[in-house]
Amino acid sequence: ALWKGNAVACLRLCPCSAVQLAAYRKFVVLFMDDLGHISQWSSIMAGSLAGMVSTIVMYPTDLIKTRLIVQNMLEPSYRGLLHAFSTIYQQEGFLALYRGISLTVLGALPFSAGSLLVYMNLEKIWNGPRDQFSLLQNFANVCLAAAVTQTLSFPFDTMKRKMQVRSHGWRECLEVFLGVLQQQRTWTPGDARFSRSM
Repeated sequence: ALWKGNAVACLRLCPCSAVQLAAYRKFVVLFMDDLGHISQWSSIMAGSLAGMVSTIVMYPTDLIKTRLIVQNMLEPSYRGLLHAFSTIYQQEGFLALYRGISLTVLGALPFSAGSLLVYMNLEKIWNGPRDQFSLLQNFANVCLAAAVTQTLSFPFDTMKRKMQVRSHGWRECLEVFLGVLQQQRTWTPGDARFSRSM
């Protein structure tokens, strides 16, 4: 039961990586200057855009994986990847396979912004040039960037999952956002509902 949806997650790894790599190469060429050079900022942006492209292309498999995880094991709605795909397509329509995609795209914005924010302030944090960072410093940079980007984008992922599983019948981004806030009767800036399980 702890591995429900794992087969779908494994199957999507190769095509997702292939799409991301192909898109990254295209964006790198697009961002190159006349001499064939690309700045580190442009490289980060190319990587972010490539990740967004692969996410959009492979999004139906992510939705199906979520549905397989949350379905009732005693009375399962889906028997596997292909059955889930055909059932959702027949009963809910093609667009249902992309339910929550807008939140994924929106969530990529703070994710990219967080990466750039950390990158721009590395020299101030370590009080030295980037090209002289030690292995430990680079490891700390990756951890810091991951923590910042995950925190900024996590609310979007939470709302996306709620749309994917049709929680409370919510279908639109604003509807999900307001619905979660309404459930939390007294909401404060420190509310952790959107960041639960971080």
